[in-house]
Parts: sequence; structure tokens; C-alpha cells
Amino acid sequence: MRFTLLLFFVISMIYTSPTMGQGVTYLLGEQNEITDYGYTLKDLGGDENYPMNQDMITTLYPKIEGEKVSITFEYFSLEEEYDYLFIYDGTSESDDLIAELDGTSGENKTFTATNEDGALTLVLSSDEIINYPGFVAHVGSHNFRVQLSSSNSIVVDWPYQANFFDSYEITLSTKEDFSTIVEEVTVNKFTTNVQFENLAEGDYYIAFQYSTDTEINRVKQISIGHNVSDDEYDALTTLYSELKGKIWNDNSNWLKNTDVNTWEGVTVESGKVTGLNLFNQNLSGILPDAITSLTNLKTLNLSSNPQLKGTIPSQIDEIENLEDIDLSYCSFEGDVPTSINELTQLKTLQLEGNVFSTIPIFSVLSLQLDVSHNAIRISGIEDNIDLFSEEEQYNNQSIELTPKIAWNNDFSSFTLSVENIGGANTTYTWYDESNGVVSNSRNFSSDVIDEEYHCIVSNADYNFNVTSSDITVTEAHATAGVSQNEFNALNDIYDALNGEEWVENTNWKSYQLAENWYGVTVENGHVVEINLNENNLNGEIPSSISKLSYLRVLNISHVQIEELTTLNLPKLEQLYVSNSPVKKIETQSKLTSLKSLVAINSKIQSFESFEGLSSLEKLYIQGNLLSSLPSLSPLSQLDTLIIKDNQLTSLIDLDQLSVLSYFDASNNELSDLSFAENLSFEEFDVSSNQLTFSHLDEVYDYMEKDEFNIAHTSQSIDFDINITFNSSNFTLEATDLGGEGTQYLWYLDEEELEITTSNQYTGTEYGTYKVIATNGKYSDSYEVSKSFSDTNSAPSLLSLSNTIIDGIQDELVGVISVEDADELDSHNFSVDNSNFYIDGNLLKVANELNFYEQNSFDIELTVADARGAELTRSYTIDLTPPTVEISINKIDENIEKNTAIGVVGYNKQASLTLVEGTNYFYLDGDSIRLNRVINFEQLTEVELVFEYTTLLQTEEISTIIYINDVNEGITKITYESDQDIFPFEVSNETSFGTFLVIDPDETDSYTVEFTNNDGFFEVSDGKLMAKKNFSADELENYTVKMTFLDKGGLSYNHNVKLQFEEGESDDDGDDNNGGDSGVTSLEDDLTKNILIYPTILTSHQTLSVKGLDVFNGHVSANVYASTGQLIKKFAVIPNQENVELLLPSLNSGIYIIQIGDATTQKTLRFILR
Repeated sequence: MRFTLLLFFVISMIYTSPTMGQGVTYLLGEQNEITDYGYTLKDLGGDENYPMNQDMITTLYPKIEGEKVSITFEYFSLEEEYDYLFIYDGTSESDDLIAELDGTSGENKTFTATNEDGALTLVLSSDEIINYPGFVAHVGSHNFRVQLSSSNSIVVDWPYQANFFDSYEITLSTKEDFSTIVEEVTVNKFTTNVQFENLAEGDYYIAFQYSTDTEINRVKQISIGHNVSDDEYDALTTLYSELKGKIWNDNSNWLKNTDVNTWEGVTVESGKVTGLNLFNQNLSGILPDAITSLTNLKTLNLSSNPQLKGTIPSQIDEIENLEDIDLSYCSFEGDVPTSINELTQLKTLQLEGNVFSTIPIFSVLSLQLDVSHNAIRISGIEDNIDLFSEEEQYNNQSIELTPKIAWNNDFSSFTLSVENIGGANTTYTWYDESNGVVSNSRNFSSDVIDEEYHCIVSNADYNFNVTSSDITVTEAHATAGVSQNEFNALNDIYDALNGEEWVENTNWKSYQLAENWYGVTVENGHVVEINLNENNLNGEIPSSISKLSYLRVLNISHVQIEELTTLNLPKLEQLYVSNSPVKKIETQSKLTSLKSLVAINSKIQSFESFEGLSSLEKLYIQGNLLSSLPSLSPLSQLDTLIIKDNQLTSLIDLDQLSVLSYFDASNNELSDLSFAENLSFEEFDVSSNQLTFSHLDEVYDYMEKDEFNIAHTSQSIDFDINITFNSSNFTLEATDLGGEGTQYLWYLDEEELEITTSNQYTGTEYGTYKVIATNGKYSDSYEVSKSFSDTNSAPSLLSLSNTIIDGIQDELVGVISVEDADELDSHNFSVDNSNFYIDGNLLKVANELNFYEQNSFDIELTVADARGAELTRSYTIDLTPPTVEISINKIDENIEKNTAIGVVGYNKQASLTLVEGTNYFYLDGDSIRLNRVINFEQLTEVELVFEYTTLLQTEEISTIIYINDVNEGITKITYESDQDIFPFEVSNETSFGTFLVIDPDETDSYTVEFTNNDGFFEVSDGKLMAKKNFSADELENYTVKMTFLDKGGLSYNHNVKLQFEEGESDDDGDDNNGGDSGVTSLEDDLTKNILIYPTILTSHQTLSVKGLDVFNGHVSANVYASTGQLIKKFAVIPNQENVELLLPSLNSGIYIIQIGDATTQKTLRFILR
């Protein structure tokens, strides 16, 4: 009969929930999962009764891995015996049921997850007749944390506790059974941490209880102090942390007990750590240098930990008492440090089963050494052969040999080589697939292409035999398997972005196929992707990148690049430039295929336009310095727009993006949402802006809540109260937040007055007024309090921020400020002089003022408060005299064109014109800017003359701008040699080749320092010379490393690789302070027919150049002395086969002429006798 009686009506019980905090509120059943802490959870009805005849299901997950979700019900009211809340200990209804609640049975109860996921699943099941108010609960974590806050202090905190309504009890004991209590603290629900200080060394146990707990059930242990030195203790804890001690096979007592000797694998003798044995412990990570702080170690065993990587710390010699080291069967690599020779007590060194590549010559002849199963070269084994008692201690070396290819200048032949692995009797045998053995030399030269080659390296003395990888030589190898243009572009990128300093530059600027260059992807003979993310790129993208016309993906994130203005890449689809100092990305009409632009956490200040980006689908530009964006209308295909964490105040034409689905503009300065009207999003986030309830209403009503996730919290609103006094009462007015359903709750001295939909309250009593504004549709609320008394305090201070003006109409004179003891008081300002007017709290000029008629004005400012009390102050306003002030008198040379180098100050009623010096400078408003680049060698000073016109006269004002000489340093060095191979026995004054040094400072000179092979070479008259007689085997290596220093001390590093009997001579590249690395050693096919004649001149005459018709653009010919000093520049007319160059008067000697355009250069020599 119960259903019959209630068939035609619904019974509802109404509950008004207590005032909650300002955190997030979720509704049960509104979403399947919630991963958060510190939030309020209500039934699906929210502040109303829950819906009938529904199953409302949500799983609550912890926000931090390893925590356990805990839920406490502040209010609970379900229809008894008909509606139930089921709580399951896990992620679904199939997990253990831990509570079945109805009626009021859940009120003030807490339930905590115990499963591994730390999750709870809640199901509210209602019938079809009666619905009740439901529940209000708080969700947090049951866990608490215990940490050392200093050497003798412990801090206990519980930042995510759910039980907000009980006090907490924290007990500190030295006994696990809490039979001895050190301290016991009870704190209220608002406290989130407790600290125990000045504790003695020892083990401590901490119990954390709610006031309703009847027994201790939450306990953690921590120790203070230890029985070894602080350095050793810190070293062990660092090892534990960085080698993932939590997942070791056996980490017994580590960090848990003060007695370090009880830690698994640690041996302590007389308070010193003397042994560390972590054999087969599942260590994972890079061995930290902190291990060298265990200076008393005698034995170190880290063997059989294949996830242990890195290198042996070079400071290993600081553990001076080491006798036994076992690092076998890990994944160590690189060089074994020579500092091991300082370990004079060392008896055994077991390094087998790693990836070490070199070992030093060990000086301890009694050492038992095992280096088998590594990648050690024969030279290392041969140098230490007396330390091995059997072959098994050094055999099974796995060396990867990759052939390298180098072409001669005209690409008619090539040389293949493999690494020299040392060993007196090592043989190198080259094979090709057609002819078998073709060479028995490490360097093999041939002109036979389209063959597959490999090299077998053997040494019978050490049972060594390894085969290199195969290489098939084709014509494509000459340009790395891509077109000449793309090959040149890749090399330009390497040079311009400081490739020598990249973290990874494998095969760049080599003749390996470009598909084997680090970060380069090639398809069908074209470069389609470059990924140099986090690779220490530094410089400017070269314009030649536009030659990569098939490039689809470019990732240069985490690099030191400030501008991307040369990206003319019409097929580029994805561009990544995140976490970089890039300030500007030029996009207009040059990236027409771009689909995804990701520039997160950079320094972008603006975009000029989005024109030409009609294909863009995803735009991620969060975390930049954007205050505005151009019209978004060109982005017709945009699906995702992420612009959060900027300073945007508005958006233009967002409503024209019809396919936009994902929009995040959180943490900006938006104060309007009209741009989003009539759009439909899957995700929409405008939290942390300046949006009132009325702004949020603009998007709330028309968007379907089941399809639309609106994030709107944490708005930054200047919420305030103003007062207006009437004859018998006063009116308080709060900031109007608008919005349908907004309520204002007014208080006087913490007593509730009324709830109203109006932002005004009329009263007669004095005291502290507070107003709280809320809206049921949104989680934010706003609160402000102000006090005032029935005794009116008159304004005590009136000030004006400025008194000097130009006298222009509507010009701002200054800001008016007032101090008043009455917080709620409002103020009106007035001025007694008709030449000025008040605009809010701003004083402005009413009419244009003439300095020659009157140059100062006396005024009185008056402020009156809401109850009529006044304060008046007098000021004199002065006009700026008609003079000109120039802020600059000197600049550095070679500053870029259009750079602002100074400002001029003058009365804006007058006019200022630059009449002399305009060849070099121009006026841009108040700024003086450069018209061209000025070089100190060309010009040392410039006179500027300004014409200054006032109402009475015109006068000329002049100033001198001095040009500072700036040392720019050497920007390029090229090296050429007429000889490829040099005799093994070198005689004094042998010339190896000639340098061309390019330095913008044309009068500069330089010195040369050798960083290796010192004493064998010198640079004289621009030539690399032998300084004495020597044999090639006396050299450290065949690469001569030099540092060129100019007069100002700026350096430029340059290496030259020489060949003595075994290889060819080539330029091995640069490592410089920012300049170009020089002309590529591969001459472009275009330049092979360029010739000069005669090559030997007997007197001052004309030099003829032939073959320039290969060029179409701007061509130049620069003549240099052999020292690198620029002699003369010639502009050459393109498309002419022969050009005559008239040389200036020159002394006898060798001269160099460099001819070409921006991308291709030809360097030739001539001699004047």
C-alpha cells in the first residue's frame, strides 16, 4: 500500500548544508573517477535532494601514489531501508564491501581504503518514490608523514586528512609498544603539522590518532643520529636514493635504524664504513660521485647489477684504502680513470662484463685484473699484458666498428677507414662483395662505387677478431644521401647552432648517410624530420634551412634560440620550440602546411599575424609573455587552443573557429567571455582569470553539461565595499558580480544580517561589516570585511604624484591619493582652477597651456569624505620649458640597423626634426634609431643637428655621437693545402698549408697557441709550418689543435687533421666563440670551373676571374693577405663569364681571393712578386 498512497505526489525533505570552505566540490555520479584531495563530495542533487530511481557511482582515487583515500561524512540523510550508500574497498563494485549506509547511519563516520590502489568506490542507489537531502562529505588521505626537519627535530604533517571535524592526537615514543612516552600533543582540526625538537639520538615511534580512535593503529618509525660520520652517512643515503633503494632485493634496515652496521651490505669498524657489498641487489641508475665520500672503504662490491650505469668517478682515488673493487657484470661504460693508479693498496680490480672502452696503463704490477667481456681496445690490453695470468681475463671484447667515408675534392674517389684499436700485430683487411680482399690497410682508397664493403680487424696475439658493419658506397654518400642543397643546409645548421658543443652530434658534418645523423630522418632521399630536442643548440637558425623543402617535423625545444624568423618551410607540419628563450616566431605565409605548433614555457611576447596558417590544428603556447593575440580568424581548422599561463586580457575572433573543441585560457587576465558565445567545446578552462559570475553566465546557459567540462574556479576579483551616507542611514555597496542566482550574505560583527540578491545593504549601526558573495552554479565565493565607527575621521593626508607637465589638453598631471582612518569611507575630489579637471582620482589638463603666456599655475585640491569632512592642499603646477635633452653621446660599432640607441626629451607642444646626420640616424617618436650599421674603421663620430620649433622661434641644437671600437673577434678560419699526404719524416720549415683568417676588425692581428703537439708546429705568414725535424710517430695524434688569439684576447679554435702515409689531409672543423666554422671542404660543383689568371703577378695589374656565370644572385670577391687581413672587397655583376678586378698597390707575397654568393664559396691563391 505504500506505493499506492504516494503514487501521485513526491515527498521531499529539505536540508541546508553548513557553510563550507572555498575548495572544490564534486557530485557523486557526475563523473566516473575523481583523483584529488581536500575536496567536498555531495550526492548528485548537490544542495537539493538527490534524484530518484538512480544508481550514482564514482570511484575516488588518491592524488599521490601510495596514499589511501579517506572519506568523512559531515551530514548524512537517506531514506531509511529504501535508499542506500554502498562503499567498496577498491576500484569497482566487485571489490570488498566495507559499508552499507542508510538513514543517518553515516553521519560523522570515516572510511579509509586499505587496497593497493588506495581507492574507494561509492554507489548511491535510490528508489522511485521518496528522495532525501543526501550527504555532505570530505575526501582526503588517511596517511600522515614523518620527516627529519633538522639533525635533532622531527616534523609530523597530514596535509590531506579527510577528518576535518575531530581533533588529532600525536604521540612520540622511544618504544614500539608506546610504553615510554616522550611527548603527547593534541591539536585542533585546523592544524596540519606538529614539530618535536631537541631530541636525543635514537629510534622514535610516532602514533597518529583521531580523537574518536580507541586504540593506536597508525604508527611510523624514524631515527635521529647515526654511528658513522655525517659525510659517510650522507653518502650512503645518497646511494640509496639515487640507485632506487626502495626496489633493492634486500634493503633491510637502510635509513630505518641508527646503527648503520645493521644496514644490509654495510660493514662498520670503529665508527667507519669499511665495506660495502651490494652484490645482485637490483641497483638501478648512474653511480653517484657521492660514493667517493666513503673514504674508509677497503672493499667495494657492486657486481651483478645490470641496471647500474655510468662511469667510474674520476675521484675514486679519494677512497685511498681500497683493496678490492668488484664492478663486474654491470653496465658501466667509457674510460676507466687513470686516478685508480693512486690506489696504492689495491689488490684486485674486477671489471668484466661491462662496456668499458679504454683502460689506463696500471702501475701496480701486483694487481689482479679482469677486464674480459667489455669493449676495450687492443692497445689497452697490450699495455697491461703482464697483469693477466690467463687469456680469460681479457678476451671477448665486443667492439662496434663503423666504417667512415671521405671523398676527394672532385668526388672521383673515396677513402674508407675504421678506428685504430692499437696493437703491434693488429691487421685490417677490407673486403667487397664482388672481389673479396681489396686492401690490407686500415685506410682503403678506391673509385669503385655501388659496392658493399666491410673490414675485418684481427690480432692473433690476443685471439681478437671483429668485423665492422657493412657500408655500400654510392654517389649519394658524397652529399650524405640527400640533395646538395639539403646537405649544405644541414651543415649550415650545424655551424650556425654551435654543433661542436651539442650534447649529441653523431655523424653530423660527415659523409655518413644523413639518415644516420643524430636526430635526422630521411625518406625517399629527402630530409623530412629534424629532432634536436634538449641538445644544447645555441645561435640563430640559418636562412638556408629553407632548402629543406621536404621537412615535415622540426623539434628544437630546450635550446638557446631567441628568434625563428627564417622558417620558409611550406611543407612543415609540426614545429616544437618549448622551454626556450625564443621571443618571436615569424609565421605569416611561410608555414602554410603547419598543423601543430608547440611553444610551451618560452619567452614569446607577440605574434604579428596568423595569416597563412589555415592548416593549423593544434596551437600550444602556454607559459609565455603574451598580453594579446592577433585575429584568430585565419585558423579555420584549429581544434585545440592552449593559451594558459600568459597575460591575455581578450581574444579576437575566437567565435569564428567553428571546429575548436579544446580550449584552455586559465591563469590569464581575461575579464570577458563574450568571445566564446555560441561555441561548443569538449573541454573549456577559464579558471584563474578576472571573470565575475555574470561573465561565467555568458557560457553557462547554452553549453550541455554532459558534453562540456567547464573549469572556472579561482577568479581574481577585486571584491570590495563602498559606503554612501544618507540623511538617516547609510548604504553599503559590494562589488557587483552579476550572474543569475548570485546571493550576498551580510554580517555585522559576525552576526548574520540577511541574504539578498542585491549587492547593497542599508543600515544604521556602526561596526565591522562583512559580505560573502556566492552563486550555486559556481564553486568560487568572495568575501570582504570593513570597519567604521559613528565618529567620523576626516581625511588626514592628500597628495599629488606629479606637478610638472607639457600642457597638452587632457594630459595626465598626476594621481591624487588620500589617507583616512575610516576604512569604509569614500572620497570626492575637486580643484579650484578651470585649467584643470578631476577624472576619478586623476588630475588632468582641461585646455592646452602656452608656456610663453604662463609657465606655472597655483591650484587648490580638496577632498571630501562621505560625511562631508574636508581637507585642502595647495600645489604649483609647472610647464616644461622648450628645451631638448639628449640621453646618448656614444655607441658601440656594428649595432644592428633600426636599433634604438637613445631618447630625446622635449616639450610636446613644440616639434623636433633631425636635419643633419640622417644618413646614419633617424627619429622615431622620442627614440633615436640607427639608419645603418656603423663600423669604427669607417667612422669614429657623427654630428646630429636637430631643428626645434616652438611657438616663438626655431633653433638648431647639435650633439656629437661617438663610435666605440668593439673587438668582435675572428669569425671564420679556412685552411687549404696543395698536398694530401706528407712524408713520415718531416724536415724543419715544411709547409703544410695556408690559413685564411676572417676578422671584422680589419686592422687586427693574431697569435697562435697549440693545445697539443706543442713544439712541433708554428704558424708563420699565415702558413702552418714544421718548427723542427720530427717523425710522425712522435706526435700525440695527427690532428693539430690550435687557438688563434686576436689583439683583444678573443679566441677561435681550429683543428687541422694531417695524414702521414695512412690518410688524407683535411680540415677537421672548428670549436669557436660563436663564429662560422668556415667554408666546407667539399667544393660545390658550381664552382669547379671558376679560375683566376694570371696566378703569378710581377707588378700591379688587373686580375681576371673566369666562370662566374654560374651565379644568379649577389656575388662578391674579397681579397685577403695571407695573414687574413681584408685588402679589398669587390661587388661582382652576376651572369658574366669573365670579370676584371683592378687590384690596389700591394707588397710582394701570397694573397687569397674568395669568390661566391651567400651559400657557395671558392677560395683561390695568387702570388705578387
